[in-house]
Amino acid sequence: MAKSECEAYQRPVLKGWSTETNVLYLYQPRCKQWNCPYCASLNKSTWCAKISEGIKHYQSVGTTDWSFVTVTSHEKNKTLAQCMYVWPDAWTKLSRRLRYHYPGIKYALLPEQHLDGRLHIHAIASNNVRQRWLKDNARSCGLGFMNESEPIANPKDAIPYVLKYLNKAIEHTDWPNRFRRVRTSIRWPKLEDQSDFDREIIDWEYLTTYPSEGLDYLAAGIKESTGFDTKVLR
Repeated sequence: MAKSECEAYQRPVLKGWSTETNVLYLYQPRCKQWNCPYCASLNKSTWCAKISEGIKHYQSVGTTDWSFVTVTSHEKNKTLAQCMYVWPDAWTKLSRRLRYHYPGIKYALLPEQHLDGRLHIHAIASNNVRQRWLKDNARSCGLGFMNESEPIANPKDAIPYVLKYLNKAIEHTDWPNRFRRVRTSIRWPKLEDQSDFDREIIDWEYLTTYPSEGLDYLAAGIKESTGFDTKVLR
């Protein structure tokens, strides 16, 4: 079970002045790393919402024919390291072909490590990607031949699919540094900011990096030295 707050020991501290309340606020954003149980859980929820809302938006403007897509690594690549070495160039080639052959295609892509450690990719894609086309083109780009494209009868089915593979991505802790657990086509719609305090604060700026448990102590020190009413937002 995820802990109740971000586990990163030291994180940036932001400060913002509210003209409405005449209060100096301190806020410490979460680390957003997948290796932090709390942040991984929130990342998963955020991405599920983002993909769901993105599909709804695209449907509303006429983007249809969504499919569940699977792309495998080449069978000669026996380890995750070998698969990852090939993947960047292979995906660049394949995504370029997808955009050319299926103009306006939209997708959200999620990785999976199989039990043998090899990398496979799952995606939700528009424009009715043909399985035969996918097999031939993935292969010629350096990926595997065992690829699938299955039409989605009900787009709501996409959410359990996303949850399934995000859960698998979270389970594995041996992903390379900076490897993105989710990728989308360009200009995928953003979620609206739901932060309650953003409307009060005129601007945020970086203050310092500080241990998370010492934020109240930092606020008290600022109040004592400046006289400003200083509060911590959590």
